Amino acid sequence: MVNQRESGERKKFITFMVLPHNSMREVFRLNLPHWLAIALGAILGFVVLCVIIFFLYSSYIAGRLVHYYALQAENRTQSTQIKTFYNKTKELETGIRELEERDQELRELLGLKKVPVRKTKTDDTLLNDNDLPEAISRNLAALSEYVIEKQNELSILHASGTALVNEFNNFPSETPVPGS
Repeated sequence: MVNQRESGERKKFITFMVLPHNSMREVFRLNLPHWLAIALGAILGFVVLCVIIFFLYSSYIAGRLVHYYALQAENRTQSTQIKTFYNKTKELETGIRELEERDQELRELLGLKKVPVRKTKTDDTLLNDNDLPEAISRNLAALSEYVIEKQNELSILHASGTALVNEFNNFPSETPVPGS
């Protein structure tokens, strides 16, 4: 039999030993061939690298989810605000229609020419959330134009009413005014 030291082809082993604190207990010894120890080390390194990458990726995804949920909450808040503004513009439009009706009655009492009632420029069809901002801006633009137009008409009505009051004040009354 040839001695391993003399043959030149000596098998390489890596030995792992666990020494107990108590000298009465047996020493644990693990002899692994060199190639197996390197393979196990590479596999262990790969597994540790995969675990680290997994935790980094999962923390990245968790951060993105937190940001996503925050954006969803903000979107819901803005959507409710937009719906509130849309409803308020609808209420303004209803109020303007009532004022138009009273304007027509006042014109009839004063004997002035009636002005045609404004037709609604918005449609009452159901709008989805994406159309609401555009509908609100259209409503507000139309309402602001209409308010300016009504302010001009109101100044004309005010002048007519003032003229009628002055004319009425110049008529003699049926009974004498006391104190004059």
